[in-house]
Amino acid sequence: MDRYWAFISYSHADEATAKWLHRALETYRLPRKLVGRPAPEGRAVPPRLFPVFRDRDELASSGSLSDKINDALLRAEALIVIASRASAASHWVNEEIRSFKAQGKSRRVFCVIVDGEPCTSAAGQPQDECFAPALRFEVDADGRLTEHPVEPIAADLRPGRDRRHDALLKLVAGILDLGLDVLKQRDLLRRQHRLTAIAAGALVAAAFTTGLAYFAVEARNDAQAQRSLAETRRSQAEGLIQFMLGDLRKKLEPIGKLDILDAVGDQAMSYFAEIDAGHLSDAELSARAQALRQIGDVRVQQGKLNEASPAFRESLKLDAELVRRNPEDQQALFNMAQSQFYIGYDHYLRAEHPQALVWFERYDHSADRLLALDPHNLDWQREKQYALDNLATIQLALTDYDGCLASANEGIALVEGLLTRHPDDAELSVTLASGLTKAALCHWYLGDLAAEVPMLERVQLILQSLRSGAPAHSDYAKKIALNCMALGSALMEIGLLERARLESDCALKEMKALVSQDPTNIQWRSILFGAQLAQAELEVVEGKLDAGFMVTEQARETLAVLQHGTYETRDTHLDAVRLGALRLAIARARHDPEAERAAGLWLSAWYGRSTPVSTNAEIHALDAIACALLGGMRPETSVQVPKFCLAAGSQPISRDSGRRAWVAEALRSRVAANVAAQADAEAALRRIGYHGAFWHLMQR
Repeated sequence: MDRYWAFISYSHADEATAKWLHRALETYRLPRKLVGRPAPEGRAVPPRLFPVFRDRDELASSGSLSDKINDALLRAEALIVIASRASAASHWVNEEIRSFKAQGKSRRVFCVIVDGEPCTSAAGQPQDECFAPALRFEVDADGRLTEHPVEPIAADLRPGRDRRHDALLKLVAGILDLGLDVLKQRDLLRRQHRLTAIAAGALVAAAFTTGLAYFAVEARNDAQAQRSLAETRRSQAEGLIQFMLGDLRKKLEPIGKLDILDAVGDQAMSYFAEIDAGHLSDAELSARAQALRQIGDVRVQQGKLNEASPAFRESLKLDAELVRRNPEDQQALFNMAQSQFYIGYDHYLRAEHPQALVWFERYDHSADRLLALDPHNLDWQREKQYALDNLATIQLALTDYDGCLASANEGIALVEGLLTRHPDDAELSVTLASGLTKAALCHWYLGDLAAEVPMLERVQLILQSLRSGAPAHSDYAKKIALNCMALGSALMEIGLLERARLESDCALKEMKALVSQDPTNIQWRSILFGAQLAQAELEVVEGKLDAGFMVTEQARETLAVLQHGTYETRDTHLDAVRLGALRLAIARARHDPEAERAAGLWLSAWYGRSTPVSTNAEIHALDAIACALLGGMRPETSVQVPKFCLAAGSQPISRDSGRRAWVAEALRSRVAANVAAQADAEAALRRIGYHGAFWHLMQR
């Protein structure tokens, strides 16, 4: 049975490092004088470490993933783990380590740290941990983690630590059980021998004839010219990438044609992976980091979150290195802040809100550093407002509504002051609209609709004014649709149905136009999904149950497209639960047993494939509504209640979601036949004048 010298275990986010390491290990030539020495498992030191197993390459066409991996782990003489925040959180990386250690090969585990910090979980900072649990603790023969901590041998590729060649030598020495100093000395000696041989050859050639010196000079000049040409071509290649991801993107984005850049991003990532960033100048590092951020941003807009994350994290490494080299360089600090934002944004889209808060706070700290270096710089003042806006967003998701309102109001005050000095600045107007929207949402959750509606109306005026100057700008259309949706929902909930209809129609019209313009833009389709749900709820409140059910069918088709991609964010889950619960409630109110059972089966199946993605209070309340509806189905239409609902049924409903919490309480009390609790919840809804769809259906 063939053996592998090593098995490389890694998270998809670290694929670039894994590819480099795989190639470097298999192509590294061992010094001749070490070849043949005893190596582990009774083998001898080979000329090359071939083969090395890298799971995602080897298993591309496999029909039995776990069998193949277990077989490869059994045949591997060493395990190399690419240690990072992503791999520390990866279930499969942890399982590979655990399985390998259970074979009694714990001392044959080696690590390469690419980001994060080792063993920070014990210090209460799990978000920075780069070692998976099975790396940090011993594993017994049955594959169970023990309580005995261990510290694995690790090379360190983080900025300012090991260079790539030194890290490679550490791993080779570990795999072959050679002394690192011995390997380094032999490696250095081999290089010196090569240089000596080259020098000796040159002397012999010179001894034969001085006339060859002319040709040597010509050859040297030719080599220099070739190097210069290679540098020029590399500069041109990176310049072309910058153009495509910069200037060309600016032309494609407003017309919704970002899919044209797919191949550019893929080729750029491959190109960057082949060139060692340690040898780049400051200007080259900065340009490459910006290109990586732009690649990540394009992929986010296309819903490719898993492909965006590596680009953002690689960009941050380069930016952090630039700040380390030049701590007072404002542009380098600004670039690092952008990468910090994007990593936080990536966590936010994945509904990893505590981690997102950490990165948004770092982004805010970088904005403060920029202002400290140049307090009157308009761009740095904008950056501070953006940071406050992001903090308000994540505080909203974490149900810190007072904190959200404080951050939003601080940002609004800052941008209003800037607008008095720059009244024609469109970007400042967009920023003001965003801040007002955040503040309005905070008021919604705090139950202050009287403050929410005027804010959203002001936002609409700002956005319509901006769009009048750039009618084809897709980002303005998207923002108008989102604001129409929010304003329509607020107006519906206070009973102003005619005005709510105008806003709901506005949201649907804008998003249908955008999606038809670029069907590949998953982010736009996700917003269309929300607009369809808002329209369905309005139909219900207006008493048009058949029309409402028809719109939920359209929304279900949109959700099916979203499920084919990776764009399953917090909002997608939230809206999917709304959709399932609304369809079930409408079917019951229409006295349609067949539709009721079908809706119940769909909602139950959704929980089977997608458990709640966070502890967010709004999701919590909607889950309680959905579970109460499933539990209250009539015997002739009932379906199996999901395990999640059985476990969550006794959990208290968070009041942080405002009116939805009372709806959930009323429904749950009705199913439990708790008349007193149901009456209290319904009285609370009447007191605040609530006119939502679920309340309307419950009254029927």
